[in-house]
Amino acid sequence: MLLDAAAFVPTNAFSLETVHPEFVALSFYKMFGYPTGVGCLLARKSALAKLHRPWFAGGTITVASVQGDRYYLHAGGEAFEDGTLNYLALPAVEIGLRHIASVGLETIHTRAQCLTGWLLDTLSALRHANAKFERRFRRMEALAAAEGMPLEQRSLEAQDALWDRTKAEERGG
Repeated sequence: MLLDAAAFVPTNAFSLETVHPEFVALSFYKMFGYPTGVGCLLARKSALAKLHRPWFAGGTITVASVQGDRYYLHAGGEAFEDGTLNYLALPAVEIGLRHIASVGLETIHTRAQCLTGWLLDTLSALRHANAKFERRFRRMEALAAAEGMPLEQRSLEAQDALWDRTKAEERGG
């Protein structure tokens, strides 16, 4: 089983004692916004041993022989690390992890929950505001049609007058 925890881990505690996947993908960029392109794939040794890679790329081999038509992959996880690691970005991972520890994951989790609640409330309010606008606009169209001149053929001043009339009707005036 592969668990993509990249979106979960930045704001939630995660324990491999409660979940037992063979592979877990993490993104340090999603955890602290930098560095880009640096992540982590945790792999159980037993699961990794079952994988067979039919090709090689830079950094994954110890020896390649054109004459012998053979190549030898690195042992373990190194056999799956294509290219050269971004060594200059790796200190940012340590700094980011220390920062998360200093702020506290529970604080980050609570803040993310509060922001999510605020966003949902705000979007809900927008939906109600949009419904109110749509209701008023439909009423304006109906008033314009009842007077024999469609809304789109009226001047902006005439449309504004219908808008004011519609609002006054809603208020009972």
